[in-house]
Amino acid sequence: MDKTSLENRDKRPKASKQLYFISKRVGEAIMDYEMMQDGDRIMVAVSGGKDSLSLLRILKYRQTFIPVKTEILAVHVDMGIPNFPQDKLI
Repeated sequence: MDKTSLENRDKRPKASKQLYFISKRVGEAIMDYEMMQDGDRIMVAVSGGKDSLSLLRILKYRQTFIPVKTEILAVHVDMGIPNFPQDKLI
């Protein structure tokens, strides 16, 4: 491990074991499939469900220490569902 990697590891925020494990797997997939490049803007469609909120949390966590600089945008499309708790998404 080079010096830069060690310095970045020290800057990582504390994470639960589950978040760390999943984040590591997400990072492997991103690298294997070349899914991100420096300067990318990534839009995450947030429905309020566990999967979209988890993806957003993992990407925001990874953003704190990965060398690739990206902008992450959370977007919710109002589908007109009655009594949908939009205030909780904010």
